[in-house]
Amino acid sequence: LHIAKVLNALNENYVRLSTQLIRFAEDCAKYRISESRRQGLIATKWATEFSQLEIDSLAVRGEIGSCRRLRIPIDIRHNNFRAADLPYNIEVRTTTSYHKRLKINPFDDDSRRTICAINTVKCPDVVFLAGWIYARDGKAIAPLTDPGKTGKPIHLVPLDRLLPMQHLCEIVKVS
Repeated sequence: LHIAKVLNALNENYVRLSTQLIRFAEDCAKYRISESRRQGLIATKWATEFSQLEIDSLAVRGEIGSCRRLRIPIDIRHNNFRAADLPYNIEVRTTTSYHKRLKINPFDDDSRRTICAINTVKCPDVVFLAGWIYARDGKAIAPLTDPGKTGKPIHLVPLDRLLPMQHLCEIVKVS
């Protein structure tokens, strides 16, 4: 019975996106890029193998997947670099690998609920939600580090330290 519950929880954290939602994510990403350029903001790259469109599309797909899992309306905000991505003070950070960690910036609001979404360019229709954590707890768990030697240190929280998505679903449902 316990194994069945664990497997069910894992399955609920895999969210499939329709072709229409993937196109919507790409359209949102294009809009974000054009708005960033219009505002004179410099885009940051995760890695040289990804284009800015791929990076922003991954991020939006992570946000859409989070909305679907939390059963809240898809409310994708554009270029809110300091505000939460989603209602209920939720930030979504999307990564491309199950071997990476959740990135929390030192300036992130301590009360922000931060979700780690995993999505890949090769499999854009599947978003895995690894879990979530309050930014303050993530900062306490993971010391500041600057692995890319960019001069912009970050907190990298191991995925096994994240809280289950079901817990956040219950918080959102009560709110």
